[in-house]
Order: sequence, then C-alpha cells, then structure tokens
Amino acid sequence: MHIRDAVPDKGDPYLISWILWSDFYRTFHDPLHLFNANIFYPAINSLAFSENSYGIALPLFPLFALGLTPLTVNGIAALLGFAFSGYGAFRLTRTLTGSTGAAWVAGIGFAFTPFRFHHLSHVAYLASGWIPLTLESLVLFFRKKGWRQAAWLGFAFFMNGLTCIHWLVLSALPLAATGVFLAFRHGIEVNRTLWKRGIVALGIACAALLPFLIPYNRVSKLYKFVRTAEEAQFYSALPRHWLNADPHNLLWRGFGESPSPEELCLFPGLLLILLPIAAFLLVDENEKTSSALPSYELLISARWLRLLDAAALIAGTIAILSSGSSPLVVR
Repeated sequence: MHIRDAVPDKGDPYLISWILWSDFYRTFHDPLHLFNANIFYPAINSLAFSENSYGIALPLFPLFALGLTPLTVNGIAALLGFAFSGYGAFRLTRTLTGSTGAAWVAGIGFAFTPFRFHHLSHVAYLASGWIPLTLESLVLFFRKKGWRQAAWLGFAFFMNGLTCIHWLVLSALPLAATGVFLAFRHGIEVNRTLWKRGIVALGIACAALLPFLIPYNRVSKLYKFVRTAEEAQFYSALPRHWLNADPHNLLWRGFGESPSPEELCLFPGLLLILLPIAAFLLVDENEKTSSALPSYELLISARWLRLLDAAALIAGTIAILSSGSSPLVVR
C-alpha cells in the first residue's frame, strides 16, 4: 500500500535503494567505472563496500527510465524477490519430481519461509531464485547433455553471481557436490564431451563475472576488508539455530533462544517440516499411479489426502493471520 515511500527500517533499505540507482546511472554515464560510486570520495571502488546487486537492478532499469524513485524501485524489487524465489523452487521441484502440485508446494514454501521476511531490508537476499534455477539447469544438463542445456547452466550461474555474491559463494559447494552426485548417478563421469561443454559454459560465466568480482578483491586488499575467523564463526549457523523463530512472527515469537540471535533465526515453521515427513510416512507403497505417469509419482490414499488438505488450509490460515514484520517506517 505504501510502496512509494515506506521501508522496513531506516538502515539498509536506503543503502540498497541508492545501490540500485547507482547501477542504473553509471551504466549509462560511466560504465567502465561502475564501482567508482559517488560516496566516500576519494575512496575507489566504493560500490564494492557492499553487494552491488547488479543482477537485480538490470531488469528494473526501465522503471528508473520511467522516472520511478529509487525507494519505489527497491520496494518493487522486494516484492519480485519473493515471487522469483518461489518460481525458482517451483521449476527445480517440477524438474526433479515431474509433479506440478509438488512444485507449487515447494515454490510457496521457499518463497514465504519466515527467514525471508526477516530479510525484508535486504533485497539481494530476497532474490534467491537463481539458486534453485542453477541447480535445475545442472540437472537438465546431465539429463540432455546438449549445448543448449550447457548455455542455460552458464547463464543461470552467471546471474546467480550477478544478483548476489553471497549466494554465489554459499551455493558453490552444494552446486559442485550436486554435479559430482549426478555424474556418478548417470554413469557419465568419464563422458569427455559432457565435461567439455560444462567447463566451457561455466568458464564463460566465470569470465563474465570477473569485472564484478575483481573490485571486491581490490578493496579487500586496499582497505583491509577481511572477516576474521571469529566473525565468520559468529555469523555461521549451527543446528540449534534452526529452532530459533523470527521474533516478528506472531505465532512462533519467543520460540528458541532469548534474546533473539537476529539473523540466525532459521525456524521454518512446522508445516515445511511436517510435509516431507508426511510424504514418507503416508504413502501407500502398494498404490502406484497409472502407467501414463512417471514411476516415481505415488498416489496417497483419499482419506489422508483430505486430512492433509484440511491441515494445509488451517496452517495457511494461521500463517496469514500470525505472520508479521517490523513496523513500516514512512518517510
């Protein structure tokens, strides 16, 4: 309702609104010096003091061209971040299972997990759709092995890094592990043609990312921007943090550690935990789908299906009524 002039808080949203505007302005005025932003003069590469979010700003350039203010564009980017995250999880789940219904459940769960509401102020973290899309592109590449799939893998990897460097770093190891698993699962670990195509695609993507990564290396060395081991440990999640609820969630507020450990509130709610458990426990192994459907899709008995429908409806209603965020601060 107040997308033009409201923010979750008076800190990072203003910074990120400026970053998105700076991406747009310098692209058309001085693209070769994109990171030499108009702050902290005479410091160089000052845009690299934070996430550059170029992959978020790029598709929103038309909004700036139409005259929308940076704060409005930031609000639109936040809303799109939820939708795009859900779309990415939808695509990945549909590719893995062949089930559109399962894809909708996974997409909604991934889009609206409480952790995402905790980061309303951080548009770069909201826009996590490229993580599941990169994993999906890897799966498709191993299935079909063509140049088209290799190109999509390279593009998704590139956009993941262009959108959020944190997500690029944090998803690199799971992506590599998934690649190794798929290689052995499909028995193509010695397929040289496949590996050449993958290396070429990812190599081009990495080369394209270098202009957006080198400034961070430079400012790290020049201004000693290096996290200590203690800081890395402090901000790293432990298993117990998955039991910490976001204090803004009215239903689960107070669940977990007190005081709240801020960004380490990872409890997703019960629904996203119970659904996969139900998928394992409530499936009748003797009831298979018709031969027209993939062999890995199973039919849940009607009585359990009705029960799950009712539980999902009740849980969804409670979530809508109980989920909240920090009060909006209007300019």
